[in-house]
Amino acid sequence: MGYEDGKVVTYHKNGKVCEEYTSVNGNVHGKYTKYYDNGQVKMRYNCINGVIDGKTESFYSTGKPLAKGNRVNGERDGKILYYYPDGELGEVKVYNMGKEII
Repeated sequence: MGYEDGKVVTYHKNGKVCEEYTSVNGNVHGKYTKYYDNGQVKMRYNCINGVIDGKTESFYSTGKPLAKGNRVNGERDGKILYYYPDGELGEVKVYNMGKEII
């Protein structure tokens, strides 16, 4: 069974963009961005053959940060910063290849 490769854009019912990514062999490859139906970015990250790898960011529907961190081969790795809805830093956790160490 073949897959279509190339840029994929999906839309919310209101016509605003929901997701943008590139598909390679049926997997997300490269930058992935998901949006709220108000147009604000909900999350963005990088994938390699469908596996999250690199910087990750998620946001509240207001556009303020919710969490920022890093993944290696899909596993949380390094500092993950979690924010309150008002944008203030709430919690910092540290991971080593998916295992919380702090």
